[in-house]
Amino acid sequence: MIPAQGYYEWATALGRFAPKQPFYISARNEKQLSIAGIWSSWRAPGGVIIESASIITQEAQGELAEIHSRMPVFMPRDRWKQWLDPENNEIEYLRTLMLVESPASIVIAHPVSSAVNSVARNEKELTARIELGEPETLF
Repeated sequence: MIPAQGYYEWATALGRFAPKQPFYISARNEKQLSIAGIWSSWRAPGGVIIESASIITQEAQGELAEIHSRMPVFMPRDRWKQWLDPENNEIEYLRTLMLVESPASIVIAHPVSSAVNSVARNEKELTARIELGEPETLF
């Protein structure tokens, strides 16, 4: 399980927004998101232990599909125990845990400033909603 208050996603040419427009996606109920993830730990040839984690994604649905083609798998609280149980290793069963309701009932998304592109910036104001102007056209 990967906890998050929210995450940034950049609109792609797939959607109705100009490329490189960042959006902040957060829990609709203003609580924390729980994102399905996997992790691994192994010993490298030099003896160093390497730990890694990955967010599980799926094809984007609903409003999120207008922003990007992929989205994280959100894990409802009532499935945490089953997801985290090391005895549950049947792939098909784990896939059923990842089938959740529409993301529209879980998350909200709004455009934010492109200032989020700077790794040197890390302030709360980066999550503030901005108003988008009319899309530019060639004619």
